[in-house]
Amino acid sequence: MGNEPRYTIAEVAAITGMPATTIRYYESEGLLMKVERQSGIRKFSDDDIAWLNLIVGYIRAGLSLAELKQLIAKGQGEPRTELRLNILESRKAKILKQQEELSAVLERLEQKIEHFTKPDLACGNCENRNYRP
Repeated sequence: MGNEPRYTIAEVAAITGMPATTIRYYESEGLLMKVERQSGIRKFSDDDIAWLNLIVGYIRAGLSLAELKQLIAKGQGEPRTELRLNILESRKAKILKQQEELSAVLERLEQKIEHFTKPDLACGNCENRNYRP
């Protein structure tokens, strides 16, 4: 691993699973540090790939591009740390709420699967138009 630029954008796209257009977009939005160019061709290092994977993780967690920009903005000290912490804690709270909601949905699905797979639980209401599975 290291900072030696050696991967083309096509190779990075294959490694990360993200389209080259997305990588270019992230670079244009300032989410990536300026990528070195050799003879006009972008060359990425292992560190660049690790950074892209971190960005992907944050996006999968639901952070917006604006939140990402705030999170990675240069600057240190208490206000910057507090801002970053607030962004991450807010996202964590939203994920926990979604997790709770999805657990309730999953429980309901499991009940319905049990209802339709156990003959002794089958009822005559299943064919009733008013019945909601």
